[in-house]
Amino acid sequence: MDTGAELLHRLNAWCKDHRYGVRNPQQWNSLSHGAAHDIYQELLTAGFTPLHDSQLQRIVTNTEQWWWKQNSRSPYGRARASHHKGNPLKPTALDDGIE
Repeated sequence: MDTGAELLHRLNAWCKDHRYGVRNPQQWNSLSHGAAHDIYQELLTAGFTPLHDSQLQRIVTNTEQWWWKQNSRSPYGRARASHHKGNPLKPTALDDGIE
């Protein structure tokens, strides 16, 4: 059983469910890392093989940062992303070329 893939899958589901209730990156960071730790302990209890600390940290940090940037209500979330790199899910005046 692939512990990393299962952790990523469950952490993504957790982030998707909890993304709108958090207002600042510090709170999001601590909540998502806590959830990842709980999910990881559940996986170990279920018989998954342990991950190396650096692998675990990389999975959690990358997932947490991606969800914060893409789906939060923060000023660094969706609105900023759509202006800087284009967001096909939420077109803006800049994307359409309309002034």
